[in-house]
Amino acid sequence: MRILKAKISDAKKISTMRKKNIERILSGYYKKEVIQKLLEKNSVKYLKPKIKEREMFCIWENKTLLGTVDLKDNKIGGLFIKHDKINKGYGKELMKFIENHAKKKGVKKVKLYPTKNALQFYKRLGYKIKSNIYWKTDKFKIPVPVMEKKLKL
Repeated sequence: MRILKAKISDAKKISTMRKKNIERILSGYYKKEVIQKLLEKNSVKYLKPKIKEREMFCIWENKTLLGTVDLKDNKIGGLFIKHDKINKGYGKELMKFIENHAKKKGVKKVKLYPTKNALQFYKRLGYKIKSNIYWKTDKFKIPVPVMEKKLKL
């Protein structure tokens, strides 16, 4: 198992893995229009610039993509674990990695915006809800918690 910085050439694999997760897992938590927007935001077209503007990392086992996570400033995002590898420790491993990466960059506190299904996972990792924001489009408005964690330096 290796954690490597994402490359533009990984965008298709990342998109495919994320979209499968959204369809298989998140569709049980969100309405169809929210799922559609999430699928759009995880297309290859959307991910390529994201790989350039953020520090995105992938966890691999041989040539199989097991998950992703990214960091931009003090915001952690894009934690996705391959649907059949959830609850096997890969998410925890990626979070430990990205938190250590943030610490090395001098970040003292990180924040993230969890999906409904991931809220308890982040709570177990020491994240606390600090506020709520709303994700809005012309078709929906959903509350999203803002979670924070102080990093021990």
